[in-house]
Amino acid sequence: WTTSGPFSRLFRKVGMLPVIAVLVLLALEMTGLRREIFTVRTPTESRHDCEYRDSGGTVGESVDSRDGLTGNPSIGVVGFIAREGSSWFMSLLQATQNISQVGKICVMGFEPLDHWNSESNVTTAQIQSARRKFYMALTEIETETEEKWLAWIDRVNEGILKPAAMGRIKLNDYCDRRSKLFILKARIANHFDPDNFSPEESRWFQNFSERFRERNGKVMVISRHGFLHRAATDHTGQFAIRDAHSEEEIEEVLKQNAQVHVDPQEALKDVLVYVRASERVGRVARNLRVPSLTVHYESLLYDYEREMEEVFKFLDIPWNYNLQLLNGQSAFKKVSPDRLCKKVANYREYCEFFRSTPYAGLLDEPCDTECEASMDEELNDTETQ
Repeated sequence: WTTSGPFSRLFRKVGMLPVIAVLVLLALEMTGLRREIFTVRTPTESRHDCEYRDSGGTVGESVDSRDGLTGNPSIGVVGFIAREGSSWFMSLLQATQNISQVGKICVMGFEPLDHWNSESNVTTAQIQSARRKFYMALTEIETETEEKWLAWIDRVNEGILKPAAMGRIKLNDYCDRRSKLFILKARIANHFDPDNFSPEESRWFQNFSERFRERNGKVMVISRHGFLHRAATDHTGQFAIRDAHSEEEIEEVLKQNAQVHVDPQEALKDVLVYVRASERVGRVARNLRVPSLTVHYESLLYDYEREMEEVFKFLDIPWNYNLQLLNGQSAFKKVSPDRLCKKVANYREYCEFFRSTPYAGLLDEPCDTECEASMDEELNDTETQ
C-alpha cells in the first residue's frame, strides 16, 4: 500500500511518520477524541483555591447517588472569626435537613470546639488535644448503619468532648445519618498555626490533611468586606433577635443596635485585628491543601441565591427547590441598619477619622451625611441574616 497507489509518492517524499501522524489526527477528529486530548484547559479566576466538579445543567436532587447505606459522606469545615454572619450561614445549611431528601447537610454543632466550661480545671493542652482528636474523628465518621452512627457519636461525646469540658453534640436528634455532608464551624486560626508548628505538630497536621483529602474534605471561609460596618456591630444582637418572643422585643433589639456610639480608635483596632486574623484563616485553609471557597457575607446578604448556588455547587450538594426556603427557616435576622450613618450615632466623627486611613474606601457615604435610623423603616427592611 505504501509502495503503489495514490499515497506512494507522498510517502517517498516526506517519509512515513508525518503521514501516519496526519492520518491518526484525522481519525481522532472523526471520533471526537482529538478535542479531549489536545484541548488546553485554562483555569478561570475564582474564589476557589481548587476547581470544584459541576454536574452540569440544572442541579436537581436526582443527581445524588448517596442513599446513606453505601459509600462515605463528605466532610467539611467552615472557618470563621466573628461578626461575619456565620451563624446565619450555618443555619441555612442545617435547614437542608428539613427541606431536602437526598441533599441533606448535617451541621455538627455551630462551634463545638470553641466553647467549654470555664469553671472546670481543663487546661489549654487538654483543649488542644481534644480539638486534634475531634478533627481526626471527623475523618473517621461512620454512618453506614444506625449502630455505627450512634457508636461514633458516643465516642466523640464521651471520649473527646466530655473530658475537655466541651458540650455534647446531639447529632442523632437533628441530623439524618444519611446526610451527604457533615460540616462544622470552627475558629481554625485559633486551632492551627502552621507558621509556628513544632515538628510533632507539623507531622500531625500533615497526617490530618491527608486523611481530610481522602474523605473528600472541603473548607469554606466566611469573610466580610465591610470592615467599618463590622467594627460598629455588636455580636450579641443576632442572638437577641433569635430569642425574641414578640414584635415589641424585636423592635427593642433593633433600637439597641441602631445609632450606637462607636469610638473610632477602638474601631480601627478591631479592623486591624480582623485583617490579621483573616490572613491566618486563609493560611490554614491553604495549608490543608483541599478545595476551598470564600463565602462573602455581603454576597449572601445582597445576592443570596447566586451565592448559595455557588456554595452548593462547590460542596457538590444537589437541590431541586427554591433556595430561599432555607432562608425562611433561619431564626437569625439582620440586626443593624445597612447604612453606617444610621448605624453609628457619631457618624461624622467616625467618617472623618477613617478618611485618613487605608480604609477610607469602605465609607459608604460622605461625612456630612445626615440620617437618623427610623425603627419603622428598619423593621420593614429587616433582611434575614
